Amino acid sequence: MSSAAITVGELAQIVGLIAAILALWWRVETRISKGAVAAMEHSVATAKHLTDFKLYVAEHYVKSGLLKEVEERLIERFDAMVEELHGMRQDFQKAMIRRAASPTRKRRKSS
Repeated sequence: MSSAAITVGELAQIVGLIAAILALWWRVETRISKGAVAAMEHSVATAKHLTDFKLYVAEHYVKSGLLKEVEERLIERFDAMVEELHGMRQDFQKAMIRRAASPTRKRRKSS
């Protein structure tokens, strides 16, 4: 017999190694597939949850047009209040100037 021939024992070892590698690959592939399926299911559930939340917000919260209208009314009112305060300040300044320009009254004597 030649020394280059493979014995039955060596052939069994090679076949066993290949079978172990295939079994390991099959197990890893199965877990990856299960993980991918679970991730896809989770993704679909999350997308549905997000869509439901958007619908809830659209139904229960203020429409953007109404919000803009309220904002514009508030800005107009704040501007009016500021103008009113500026007018009061000017009136106060005029009154102080008139008071300062008027003839002085007699001062009370302090005891």
